[in-house]
Amino acid sequence: MVTRGGPGSATSQQLSAVWDEDDKIVFLVKHFKLHLQPKKLRREDMKLDPLPPGISLPQIYSDFLGYLLKHTKAFVEKRMALGKQKWDKYKPTMEVVIAHPNGWGIPERDFLRQAAIASGFVDADKASTQVQFVTEAEASIHYCIHHSNLGSKLQPGTTLAVCDAGGSTVDTTLYSVVSVTPVLQLREVKISDSIQVGGILVNMKFEAFLLKALKNLGLSSEQVEDFTMSRVEDFENFAKRNFGDWDLDRTSIVSDHVSIRVANTGSYGTAQTKIHRGCLKLSSAIIKECFDASVRPILSSVGSQLKDQSTQHILLVGGFGDSPYLHTQFENCLTSNDCEVVLSNDFTSKAVADGSVIWNTLCSVVSRTPRRSFGMICATAILPWAPEAEGRTAFIGPQGVPMIPGKWVQIVKKVASLPTPR
Repeated sequence: MVTRGGPGSATSQQLSAVWDEDDKIVFLVKHFKLHLQPKKLRREDMKLDPLPPGISLPQIYSDFLGYLLKHTKAFVEKRMALGKQKWDKYKPTMEVVIAHPNGWGIPERDFLRQAAIASGFVDADKASTQVQFVTEAEASIHYCIHHSNLGSKLQPGTTLAVCDAGGSTVDTTLYSVVSVTPVLQLREVKISDSIQVGGILVNMKFEAFLLKALKNLGLSSEQVEDFTMSRVEDFENFAKRNFGDWDLDRTSIVSDHVSIRVANTGSYGTAQTKIHRGCLKLSSAIIKECFDASVRPILSSVGSQLKDQSTQHILLVGGFGDSPYLHTQFENCLTSNDCEVVLSNDFTSKAVADGSVIWNTLCSVVSRTPRRSFGMICATAILPWAPEAEGRTAFIGPQGVPMIPGKWVQIVKKVASLPTPR
């Protein structure tokens, strides 16, 4: 996502900024999703670029949702018969389903609801009913069940895990099958896990290595900055997507080295800089090290979810879930005679989006496990001479009974299974 500022806007060395044709600064807003991440889930060693000057996080989210709304409207009106009439008819009652990481809670949901209102998706007085939320893992499991043959293998009591490995977060949830007829019903077995080790961590590790490697080649500081900032995208689009691919004989089809284009022109290259035709050749072991920074904690998270559980199926989805290297590590570390790793028949980067629509139409999860306890603080009747009343300020209640405030009344207990409202 990009934001714009005038010629007088302040710039930051940590921000990616260029001048556009209108003589305005264009800032690349990277990883803005992580700026909304709850503090308890943030990695201290993952440094995020600051937001552009004068641009708030609510504005970024509302602009992003507004962009989606604008192009959705254009698609419906131009690609469907009587599209404009249909849009005008159904837009006022349109339901918006927003998927979010497992670890996000009420504050983040309220933030997203306000962004949906500001973007024009829904009116403020209808937002509480027209904006709905689902965790990315729950959306993904609906996608996998309806887009694979997994549904035919499920029986009451079957346990399955879904790992949604996205760009920023990786969410793992364990489900147990309650029933399969007349409709499939699932329940959460335990509190889901959410860790901030998605695919962008691989990019960050690679960028840090590339920056160090280029500095050691005797390049100018301008060349180092230009090569590093622009070539991470080349890594994302080619080397990262193909790394770890295997043929049917389990022989790696990836060579011992990976070529990364670092120069904009293929004619650039010198023997001194070890850059040939604009490309820098790196050892595959270095790329593996970048991947392992993310893959190892993912495997640890999934392993902790599977501990003491008899799990028959592990579903791997998400944008980073399409990585051949991650596939291989899951199969090597988690597959057994009693447990299989299941991949979707299609690219799973759209699993959350499609799964959210399926979830809204046919929610199969009938029981969830709260991540925290819910309750309220109230006053309770007490005898003034009781030991627990010592040092507490009492007052006379409506019925003339002495009362003290501050009692916790639990409504929902953490970890306890909670029925899903229908």
